[in-house]
Formats: sequence, C-alpha cells, structure tokens
Amino acid sequence: MTMVITLKDKFKMVGGEIPAFTLPNTNGESKGPEDFASKIMVIVLLRDIH
Repeated sequence: MTMVITLKDKFKMVGGEIPAFTLPNTNGESKGPEDFASKIMVIVLLRDIH
C-alpha cells in the first residue's frame, strides 16, 4: 500500500535542491544528504518553536 499526502508548498521548496549540511547521527558520525543519495529523503523544517 502506498500513501500519498499532498501538502501546501508555501515557500515553493518541494523538489528543490538543498545546500550541503551535516548532522551527527546516534553513533556520533556526521551524515549529510550525499550519504542518502539513493534514498528518498524528506526534510521537515520547523521554525519559531519555543
């Protein structure tokens, strides 16, 4: 079963390229988008969270 969710793209960013970045994983290794090049990746950006 495949689930498709359609969201409003207020900032016109869906499908766009992202700048290079790295984040530590649970093993302390730095991982970035290039480490997941063969995978589908979803990035959720949150702002103004207090």
